[in-house]
Amino acid sequence: TWELVEELRLGTREGGGADGFGRLKGLAVTRDGRIAVFDDTPQEVRVFGPEGAHLATFGGKGRGPGEFLLGFGLMIDDEDVLWVPDWSNARMTTLDPDTGLLETYPFTMLLMGFVWTGVMTEDGLIHKPSVTREEPRRRVMRVYDRRMVQTDSFFLPEWPASDRGPPPAAFYWEAQDGSRSGYQPIPFYPQDIEVGDRSGARWSRAMGDPSYRIKRWLPGGDTTLVIETLRPPVPVPAAARDSAIDAVRERLRERGGANQDWSRVPEVWPAVQQIFPTREGGVWVQTASPDSLRGYDVYDETGAYSGTVSTSLNVFAWVPPTIRGDRIWAVVTDDLDVPY
Repeated sequence: TWELVEELRLGTREGGGADGFGRLKGLAVTRDGRIAVFDDTPQEVRVFGPEGAHLATFGGKGRGPGEFLLGFGLMIDDEDVLWVPDWSNARMTTLDPDTGLLETYPFTMLLMGFVWTGVMTEDGLIHKPSVTREEPRRRVMRVYDRRMVQTDSFFLPEWPASDRGPPPAAFYWEAQDGSRSGYQPIPFYPQDIEVGDRSGARWSRAMGDPSYRIKRWLPGGDTTLVIETLRPPVPVPAAARDSAIDAVRERLRERGGANQDWSRVPEVWPAVQQIFPTREGGVWVQTASPDSLRGYDVYDETGAYSGTVSTSLNVFAWVPPTIRGDRIWAVVTDDLDVPY
């Protein structure tokens, strides 16, 4: 077992400076160790040196060249060019980390999400999960060249369908007068996890599967690797489960759907919490932990287990960390949810 040793931290609770972050939605690291982040609140890209000195800020809210209206992520290519997808401006903007704006390409997205889920592959293509334009909608992987021209597409596996009863991952609710309805996610339920790596492969854990089993597969192709580990399940503390049920019950009471089958709330954590591909083609797998420490199993590109990393840091999993060798750059949050 290894332990993460913190070398550098950027961020402050007070705000006001370049390291006063609002809501980080992107993180990228250049070959020489400069750190770029995308802050959703001011719609800015900020670049810091390897030792933490602020070097440059680009962007800001707007429709003009180099500005962002609803940017929501950050990519970096092998030439250290930064790529920022902008939903509302329907474009992809590229930036030099030293000088700023390079090019802007029209780019209309059919599927947004909280953060950008596209991947820049080692052959210079961009893989972006999406959906088909026609009904019924199907999941698809769209492939773009460096000018954001679509060059290919592949169908992706569909999520499990529920023909009868509520969907397995959510409670269905309906107002008493029938005026509205919706779904409320079930706490601790194994939601699907699917991420891409630089080779163009996908890593995933199946929805509804609480076991430790992940696979690597090619869009439109076959499964190339399965990693499975047999471990005792980690129970969800009874107090935490009861508290989560109470919170969901209160939300649904306001909407008219407080009467649910609460036995559907799992009593064990999903064994696989998150999957983070590495620069070299391997993967870090965040595991369920019975204590406050987080654990990450480390596998190389062949699937061989290398060891386990532990940390007390609260890594913000929505923004994928950058992992190179034995170093990790990650967005973390404190007890007040301030990002660093």
